[in-house]
Parts: sequence; C-alpha cells; structure tokens
Amino acid sequence: MPEENSPPGASDELSPPPASKPISPEDMPPPPGALERELSMPRVSKAVPSDTPTTLSSPIEIPFTLEGGHIIVEASIDGSAPMPFMFDTGAINIMTPETARRINAPAVRTARMGGIGPQVSQVQIVKVDSITIGPALLDHPLVAVAELRNIIVDRGARPRLAGLIGANLLARYAVTVDYQHRTLTLNSPGFQPQAAIALPLGYAISADGLTHPSIKAELDGATGQFVLDTGSNGEVFLSDAFAHAHPSFAASSKVLSFLSPGGIGGPLTVQFALAKHLRLGTATLSPPAFNRPANGARFGLDADGLLGAVILSQFIVTIDYQSGHAYFEPVAGRTLPPVLHGTGMILDKPDHEAFEVLDVLPGSGAERAGLRPGERVVEVAGRPARDLSAADVGHLSAFPAHTSLAIRTSDQRRLDLAIGQILP
Repeated sequence: MPEENSPPGASDELSPPPASKPISPEDMPPPPGALERELSMPRVSKAVPSDTPTTLSSPIEIPFTLEGGHIIVEASIDGSAPMPFMFDTGAINIMTPETARRINAPAVRTARMGGIGPQVSQVQIVKVDSITIGPALLDHPLVAVAELRNIIVDRGARPRLAGLIGANLLARYAVTVDYQHRTLTLNSPGFQPQAAIALPLGYAISADGLTHPSIKAELDGATGQFVLDTGSNGEVFLSDAFAHAHPSFAASSKVLSFLSPGGIGGPLTVQFALAKHLRLGTATLSPPAFNRPANGARFGLDADGLLGAVILSQFIVTIDYQSGHAYFEPVAGRTLPPVLHGTGMILDKPDHEAFEVLDVLPGSGAERAGLRPGERVVEVAGRPARDLSAADVGHLSAFPAHTSLAIRTSDQRRLDLAIGQILP
C-alpha cells in the first residue's frame, strides 16, 4: 500500500461500454459470509494463498527503477505497450481508470478498497487475460480499477503510473527483491537463498479478503506481526491497536506530530519518532524510525504494522509463499541513518501543476522561512512542480545538513528552506 511515511525533505531516496465476455463461476462474488469467515481466521494463517505456482526452467530477472523507495516496473496488460506500475506487496493488483479504458476489460463485480487512513472507495473488479512483466506472465488475474490519488501516480515529467502490481505475484513465484542492484528475480517456488535469515511467513488478511506477506519482528521489546510492504517508502508503520497495546515501548527521541499525505487511504495525522532497535530474527537494526496513527486511523490489514522500503533495503529479501518463509540476506555496509534531516515541509500533490503544503514541522527550516499550511508550491530548486514527483522533492531535499532548498509559491513568494536535523 503506497504510503508517504517519511516527512518530505527527509532522506528517503535509497543510493492504477466493456466488451462482453462469459463469466465463469469462479469469477462470481463469494457467497454471503465468506469474507467474514476468512477475517475470523487467526492472524497468522497456515493456509498458503490460493493461486497456481509457476515452475521455471531458470530464474527471471526483472530490472526496476527506484523512486522515493517505490519499486517501478514496466508491465503490459493484454498485449498493450509496456506501462509503469509500482510493485506493492501491501496491495492488490490495481489499474487506473485511464488504463482500464485502454484495456476495455469486462467487470466481474464491485468491491470496497482502502488502506491506512479514512478513505474507503468502491471499485470495479475486472478480469484480464494476462499481465506480463518482462518474460513473466500472470494469466487471468483479477484487477481492481481504482482512482489512485495523484501523489501516487504523478511522476512529474515521467509517464504517470498505470497502477499497482500487488501481492498476487507472490503466489506464483518465489520473489527476490534486491534494492541495491535494482532487480526483482522470480524463482520457482521452494527457492532457498544461501546465507540468509529464514523467518516463517504469516499471511495478513486485508479487508478485501486477500493475503499479504508478514513476519514476526520485535520493536523495542514489543513483538508483533509486520507486513512486508514494498509500497511503503518509510521504515516502520504501526497499527493503532499495536501502539495502544504496548504503551511501555518508548521512543528514544522527540516525537513529531503532523498531517501526512498518506496513500490509498488518504491524508492522516501521524506521530513520527525514532525507536531504539528493530529485530528480525538474528538481525538488529538501530535506530528505526516509525510512524503511528495519532487519531485511531483505520489500518486496513490484520497485522500489527508494516515494514517499508528503508527497512527492506537493508537486505536482499526473498518471499516464498509455497515454502512459507521469507529470507533476509543482510547487505554489507547498509545501516539506518542515526540522524534524519529535512526541510520540515509536508507536501501533498493534489494535481499535476503544484504541491500543497499539508503541514510544517515546528522549529524546522520551513517554519523559520514562513511557509504555511495550505500554500501551493509551484517551483522547487528552480524546477516547475509539474516536472517533479514527491520522490523528486525528497531527493532534492536529501542534501547534507545546513544546506537549503529554494521554493516558489503560487503567490510568487520565494523562500529558502534550511535543511536541518529533524530527528532525534
């Protein structure tokens, strides 16, 4: 589930009339009560998500680009020209209405979809013949047609995202994510990498009834089940229930509260801080930055939290649904930043032409420069907002401390925002 979990300006760059086709019985909605029964299952399901595993004669390597921690791959639907999609293990397969109009796929049913935050949308579920990602094939997948928020799909001067490739891919292959070399490798189910920490997989259930990969992790002595979420560009996001169940776990730094742009679920107020340590099996990461909802926001997954791209990029990660394990191979030299820097401006991008200031962190360079919530930013570092994505602004803000970022607002105010220490 795509989330903008880090304050923009922090260092978050890592170095989605129909043709008539017959509808088969398996495409029909589940019987009444089926979803409720599934949601009543234990949080860590022992059942492997139902799909058809694919045995390969050799691994398939798919290059990707990394934009603000988000994995972008080129994919084709029903033979279309390749289009950019985000690979998001915390989401389902989604395509935007613009993409759906090109594909002209028949609707199977409607459903409700949401993420972290207050927004829940009604979407159409369509069935397409195939999604191809390089030489890899997903045959007859179900895809949601959803109006994704502009901050998710807007890539500035680059083509807009066509949608999301979700956790459905994991039911077909053992998938290895290598952030350092920018590759997804699809392996036959049962693949076991060498020299990796093997952790049992749980399958967190979302409100749409689909399963997403999760592992057990410990944050400052509090243990929970955390979804492996490549669609989150931050470090750790906690559910409101987990945060309230473990009041003894304390941040080792100051706590910032601000309005975040969020992702599919829309803007929400979060608290942002540094914890002391995060343990994944025998691996310890310190100090992890975490977000938690400040107002009991809907979480959207039956889990205790999410582990985002900053955490996952510390490892070469393999997720194998068929064996029921996730494998973590530590990347030599990778560490979490002990100090987080930024300008302190929290941005949304409601349209292509400008960013909107959602919030300004107290004591930050943005506050000292007089930037105010509600202002529109039309230029960043001399470049028009229409040419920039949220990831681009994060990259431009990731300079060493005590440098600055020049912006221009819609009322022609020119401000120089100092880039300073945000945490601790």
